[in-house]
Amino acid sequence: MPRGELSGAATGQDDRALRTPRSWCLIPVVHPLTSVFALALIVRLMLLAGARFLLRPSAVLALCAGVTGGLSLATRPAVAPLLAAAMPVFFAVALIRRRSFSLAVSSAVLFAVAAAVPIAPVLS
Repeated sequence: MPRGELSGAATGQDDRALRTPRSWCLIPVVHPLTSVFALALIVRLMLLAGARFLLRPSAVLALCAGVTGGLSLATRPAVAPLLAAAMPVFFAVALIRRRSFSLAVSSAVLFAVAAAVPIAPVLS
């Protein structure tokens, strides 16, 4: 071997090294019950944030409800009608409770954008 060069073992190209079969690669396996429990948790968080928003409307709660709604939409697309029905409710509640049109519009837009963000990679 010429001086200054690394051996095959140092570069990871040793012919005598054991090769790992591609079937041994770590592939995450998710049990179906795990995804059901995750969906139930996400939907509960969305409903909790929505219920808190009904009591005291704020932009942060609209954002939280939107993100959790988007995560549940990414998990199960059957939640889409619930999110579509929730957007006018967010607008109406913020308008009635806070008497501010700008807060009502910003809450509805924040909810819609936050719900779309988790599924944005799927849409493109």
